[in-house]
Amino acid sequence: MDSSSVKNITVALLVITFLFVGYYIYSQRDSNSINPGANEALFENVQKYIARREVLNQITLDTALFSNPRFTSLSGLPRGLQAQPVSRSNPFDEVSFTQTSFRQ
Repeated sequence: MDSSSVKNITVALLVITFLFVGYYIYSQRDSNSINPGANEALFENVQKYIARREVLNQITLDTALFSNPRFTSLSGLPRGLQAQPVSRSNPFDEVSFTQTSFRQ
């Protein structure tokens, strides 16, 4: 094949592709429109969202609790926890529980 026939084939394929894309867009133009009933429902949902957002914007959080000495003096988990085995030799064997008590 010489270069002129390759160019002709490339141009023909591009024209066919553009025609196909144009036809597809033209045929889909009516299917993308929203019906009037959906517009009203969408408008109602937006109004609800705006009303709820206004209520949430009025909420203020008091973060003084986190600087309170009683809160900052709280400690974490007890330090006396014993390490538990990760696996068992027979995973289908009965499970034995030991009772532990947490003292502070």
